[in-house]
Amino acid sequence: FFIGRQYTVPAAPEKAPLSANEEEAGEEQTTTTSLLQNRYILLICGLTAFWWIGFYIIDNIFYAQAALQFTTESQLAAFIGPFFATAGLVTLISSTLLAGPLISRFGIKITLMIVPITLILGTLALVSVGAVAGGAITLIFWLAAFNKLSNIGLGYSLDKSAQIILYQPLPASGRTQALTLVEGIVFPVAAGLAGLLLLISTTIMALTRVHLGSILLAVLAGWIAVVVLLGRTYPAALMQALAKRKLSGHSIDLNDSAS
Repeated sequence: FFIGRQYTVPAAPEKAPLSANEEEAGEEQTTTTSLLQNRYILLICGLTAFWWIGFYIIDNIFYAQAALQFTTESQLAAFIGPFFATAGLVTLISSTLLAGPLISRFGIKITLMIVPITLILGTLALVSVGAVAGGAITLIFWLAAFNKLSNIGLGYSLDKSAQIILYQPLPASGRTQALTLVEGIVFPVAAGLAGLLLLISTTIMALTRVHLGSILLAVLAGWIAVVVLLGRTYPAALMQALAKRKLSGHSIDLNDSAS
């Protein structure tokens, strides 16, 4: 009763049971709020970090050796133009002709291994030549150019195509937030760490680019280790995603080859 009037409070309606889609949405929300506790997402972040740290070290070695190889700006410009045109052509060819068939035939793990293994071979040759014949500037330069060409031509095609597939097992909202985490936080942090590492190595410690190649080998080893772990984790994440879709009512015909 309030000032002579009676107010009736309607009873709260009973909550209807959550549908399968609503339950799945709740699971997605939980996943997106705990990204850093998800081992699979952490591995994707690690892969991105090693990718960009390796990229900037390779870039530094390449331009340092190019400055030794070409003494004038016109000579350097005459080389840089055709070189990056070739890198773009390699990227186009590998994206259109190689990425799809390689991923379909050999899977994510092997495809992600191609770039770091190629870079390890090139870096081992560069470090070996630098240790044995430090004055072989031309040979060291072409090995650095090989690494740069591989990093751009194959990294932006084969590697990036395989990395995109890594996000497919994640729920829709989790996928968006994981991409935001990787591109908005992990990438700039990795770029900053690479810059700090290069500053300490080349300025404070005065290491040569050949010595920097040894640091690159350690980065590539970490890169491969993350790929190995992802190769074990990705199938489990994929099967979990398929099971959730099937249990939530979106049936998948397991007898169908496309499925």
